[in-house]
Amino acid sequence: MIKKIIFIDLDGTALDKKIEKGIFNNFNAMSIKNISSIKNLPNNYEVIISTGRANNKKLKRIVKSIGSKNYIFWNGAGIVIDDILVKNLVIEKSKAKQIIDYAKEHDLNIIINSDMDKIYVKSSWFRFLIKFFTYKKTYSYKSMAINSDINKIMFFSINKNKIKKAVEYINNNFKDIIALNTHKNYMEVTHIDAQKGYAELYMCEQLGVNPSHSFHIGDSMNDSTTKNKIGKLIVMYNASKSVKALADVVAPYSFKSGGLSKVIEDIKHNKI
Repeated sequence: MIKKIIFIDLDGTALDKKIEKGIFNNFNAMSIKNISSIKNLPNNYEVIISTGRANNKKLKRIVKSIGSKNYIFWNGAGIVIDDILVKNLVIEKSKAKQIIDYAKEHDLNIIINSDMDKIYVKSSWFRFLIKFFTYKKTYSYKSMAINSDINKIMFFSINKNKIKKAVEYINNNFKDIIALNTHKNYMEVTHIDAQKGYAELYMCEQLGVNPSHSFHIGDSMNDSTTKNKIGKLIVMYNASKSVKALADVVAPYSFKSGGLSKVIEDIKHNKI
């Protein structure tokens, strides 16, 4: 039988169960319905998580829940195969500092390496809102120190024009860095080779799977980098308009209430 890989995004795609309050959404776990659909696939299929999240305990718990040892994190800046880190792409520190300085000058809120427990915010009013609605602690710009490797930087703001301008600034001034406006109110910055598309090609090569026999299921522009690299880019019904315009397939299901399981069933029965 032909070996196939289904790469799945997490937020807005696979995570449809609420277990705690978050900054951008409250869905932080995978439902039994989604997990069962993955585990009941034929043996020639492998499901691999491909996410912008950090390689922390929460992610490892999700990976383990689907019985996998392979996954992609930080949008491709990190790749794990057989529970071993095989790729780690960092942003050069001097350039990371320039980008962070730009964010500070334009009052953008900052998250380094997807660490949701360390959110740097200038506005005391916005800090109060984050704490009130999510119970997350925030920090001032002054407390930020760049001592370790930076693989991914996220900026967010209620002013979507600031985000749009920041994306343009970074992509126009740093050749080896890419900024993606993954949502109208936030953006993600990584090394230019840290893209889900490149990471998934690498994963296919290492696992001996033809990329044309693989699928990627997502919902935002960081999933768009898989287009024309992986066999089919499938996006959920709740996906952003920009990535829907690029997708090979727009699924008729929202991520909520086991939407991913329905897409997986369609793939299994050759409906996609």
